[in-house]
Amino acid sequence: RFLRVVRLLRMLKVLKVLQGVRELIDTETIYVCFDIAKVIVCLVVANHLAACGWYAIGTMSAKENPGETWVARAGLDGKSMVYKYTTALHWSL
Repeated sequence: RFLRVVRLLRMLKVLKVLQGVRELIDTETIYVCFDIAKVIVCLVVANHLAACGWYAIGTMSAKENPGETWVARAGLDGKSMVYKYTTALHWSL
């Protein structure tokens, strides 16, 4: 629980830094590019969380029904973690 609080505080610090950067921007073009970059980063983080959640669902349900999960059916048991992550990312989208 302590680590979650530390992560939350770190996230608040990042938001504070982003607000400071936003105040330093003096042209509208850079301001719009900064906002677009923020949206892209938020989408990447959301997709990452969805992929991790999708993989977790596939591995947790393996305890109850071995061989009946999407991870087993996709043949990911012997694959590298990068391959598993990209497959989970693909199917979570």
